Amino acid sequence: MPDQVFEELERGTRLTIASLPEPPDHPRDEEDDAFRLLLEAMRDTDEEYLTAVAALDETDRDSEEFQQIERRLRDKVREELEMPPRTDLRSLSRTDYANHLGINPSYELPTLQSDGAGQPAHRDKKLQTLLYPNELARKLVGLREGARKSIEESGLNTLYLAFGMLEWYEAEQSDRRLLAPLLLYPVTLEQTLRSG
Repeated sequence: MPDQVFEELERGTRLTIASLPEPPDHPRDEEDDAFRLLLEAMRDTDEEYLTAVAALDETDRDSEEFQQIERRLRDKVREELEMPPRTDLRSLSRTDYANHLGINPSYELPTLQSDGAGQPAHRDKKLQTLLYPNELARKLVGLREGARKSIEESGLNTLYLAFGMLEWYEAEQSDRRLLAPLLLYPVTLEQTLRSG
């Protein structure tokens, strides 16, 4: 919540900019022991799978074609175990994927609960983005470098966190919407390397 972010910044708290995790190659329910046991058995017995794999060169085992053959077998295993149809997380939009993870991707502010505390995700020290890890890293490097150059060349910090936007029009008959930040808070970006 913006007021909580502001309070944390005023206290000198370091906040983390969080990315969306990369979508997994396989759904979590395919990590189940029953699924893995049947998958291994079907790799040795399923004629369609064995024929398709035999047609590939040994060097093609990392290819997209092999991944598709493996995916078809996994879908057969799902049918055998009467599992619900798989959701292909990689084909979801970022917004839909964020919703799938329980992250609200809306730019609209959530309403506070009666106790004013908000959801647990609103009380952590993370600023959530809709960028995947590599995209977020590139974006943050660019922002950090731009801010560093600005300080070196002009002596001014040009990196601010904006709180709220005011929507306005130059004239009543204008249909061109203009936006202005309500509050700008000067910040710095620091890179922290994490293992894992």
